[in-house]
Amino acid sequence: MKRKKTDIERLFRSHYEKMYHLAKTILYDDAESRDAVSEVFAQLLREPITLLPEGGIYQRQDRRMLGLDFRGTLSWNHLFAEKHIINFFAGMEVNSLKKAYSSFQGWGMQYSMGEIPSYVYQFFKNGIESGSRYYSLGHSETRSIASFLNATYSYDGRYTLNGTFRYEGTNRMGAQPFVTLAAHVELVRCMERA
Repeated sequence: MKRKKTDIERLFRSHYEKMYHLAKTILYDDAESRDAVSEVFAQLLREPITLLPEGGIYQRQDRRMLGLDFRGTLSWNHLFAEKHIINFFAGMEVNSLKKAYSSFQGWGMQYSMGEIPSYVYQFFKNGIESGSRYYSLGHSETRSIASFLNATYSYDGRYTLNGTFRYEGTNRMGAQPFVTLAAHVELVRCMERA
């Protein structure tokens, strides 16, 4: 809850008046009492605050990762009529990757006193007012699936037709079809005819 400026001024004046009456009972002089109280308040506002009067900083960072991979393939080859060769090869791959990250800074950790923290509230107040983070957490998860199919036909080992199709589910590569045609030329038969 944020206080209004007038509330803070009223609170400050009430404390000032209490200090003034206390100083007046000790010093018996109005002007001297006002000067003493003003000097005390001014000194309090001037003095820097020590964020770590006791203890140190406890820092911790954790990173975890879990990766799962699965790959399955299927292959089939067949030769018929001593001239026709058919080959099928298919498969799929599934990947899952989970990452987790956390970091933390504990201020005022007293290591020699049983790791008991010594808090300075001004540090937390400043952090809240400036919008800084006291700790951070992060999670990410990536999953992908890919499949492929390869079919080959060869006639008598001379002419080959090959087709490949691949699909990747992350959409980085998308669908990729490839078709190739090959002819095996034997130099020995060509040389004999010449």
